[in-house]
Amino acid sequence: MSENTQMHLILRILKSPTPAIIALALLTAACNVRPVYGPGSGSGVEQVSDEMAAIAIDPAKDRISQELRNRLIFNFNLGRSIAEKKYQMSYTLKQSDDAIAIEARSGAPASYRLTAIVKFRILDPVANTTLTAGTVRASASYDRSSQSFANIRARRDAENRAAKSAADEITARISTYFATQR
Repeated sequence: MSENTQMHLILRILKSPTPAIIALALLTAACNVRPVYGPGSGSGVEQVSDEMAAIAIDPAKDRISQELRNRLIFNFNLGRSIAEKKYQMSYTLKQSDDAIAIEARSGAPASYRLTAIVKFRILDPVANTTLTAGTVRASASYDRSSQSFANIRARRDAENRAAKSAADEITARISTYFATQR
C-alpha cells in the first residue's frame, strides 16, 4: 500500500464517528461511578443505607431545628423503621437574617437572606468516639411586605428551605463518610 493510500485511509477513519465511539467506550469502561446509597445500586450500598438508618438524632429545640430533624430522619431511614440505633447525632443550629435589598422610597428592607449554620457530630456511644463532624451553611431568601401574616409565612418558608438544604448536605456528607470507610 502506498503512503498516499495509507494517508487517505487514516483520514477516512478519523472522519467517521466510529473511532470516537470506540475511544469513548474504552475510556468510560474503566469508570466506577455508582450511587453512594440506595436500593439495588451495587455492593456495599446496603451497608451504607443500614449505617445511616442506625443514627439516632437528638431532639429539636425549636421549629427550624424540628424541620431539620424531620428531614434528616426521612433521609437516613429511607422510609424504613430501624429498631436498633448504633450511633448518636448531636447538632446545633444557629440562624440569622440579613437585609439584601432596600426599598428606594421608604428605605426599609424589602428582601432578607436567612442563613442557617448547622454544626453536627456523629458519635459511637459504645467506643465513645466521634466518627465524623462538620459544619453546614444553608441560605434562603424571602421578601417582606406590608402584611404581617405574609411576612411570617415568607420567613417560615425560608426556614423550611434552609433546613431542607442543610439536611440534604449533612446526609450527603455522612453517607460519603460511611461509603469511604469500607
